Amino acid sequence: MALRKFIKTSIREYLNENVNSYTKLIDLAKQYDYETFLRKSDSVTSIYNILYRGMYDQELTNNSFFTDYIGHATQYGDYVDGIIYNNGDVLYFDDTTFNNLRNSFKNINKKELEQIYSYYFKNHKLFDVMDGEYSQEESVIKFVHNFIKSNIPYSKVSQNKVKNDLLIPIMTHYAKSKGKNIIQFVGGDYSDYGGADEFVVNDVSRYTKLSDIWKSVN
Repeated sequence: MALRKFIKTSIREYLNENVNSYTKLIDLAKQYDYETFLRKSDSVTSIYNILYRGMYDQELTNNSFFTDYIGHATQYGDYVDGIIYNNGDVLYFDDTTFNNLRNSFKNINKKELEQIYSYYFKNHKLFDVMDGEYSQEESVIKFVHNFIKSNIPYSKVSQNKVKNDLLIPIMTHYAKSKGKNIIQFVGGDYSDYGGADEFVVNDVSRYTKLSDIWKSVN
């Protein structure tokens, strides 16, 4: 029992050290259960940059979609968590940004793309859009390679969930080369968050989680 109490105390001390600058959120966490705390956190997004993710387990994973609206996140799983991020970590993708990407990777070949995409294939990060004509890894690489080499505006495909999602690995790769950890873009009519901003976070471990803030005082 003493060991269990020590571990619990140590965890709380660790959490407190990492969340002590989030006074408003801590105050909310003290007052409410976790689900209510999450909903109430939407009221302080003018103070903190918060991104939310709904999921079916309780573990945030790298290279995952996030939204800046709690109402969207609750539609995508029984469990919701969030992160507090820095504005400087975000690269917003529009036609200009994607053209900059094109210029950076104008000489990229399919073998290099395969290396970039290998993590996503191996970890099934594209499983929900790898269907039909893009069901094979080779067809995905071909599409991405051809699109980078084309002069088609990014906005023409950003409205299509499948094609946009297939471009996310190269967009994330480019963002990392610019020192950015999060990409942001407007979801198209056929995306999960049609017409709203979507975010993909590369390394979630960089940020304090809302669940950690709540646990630090409960």
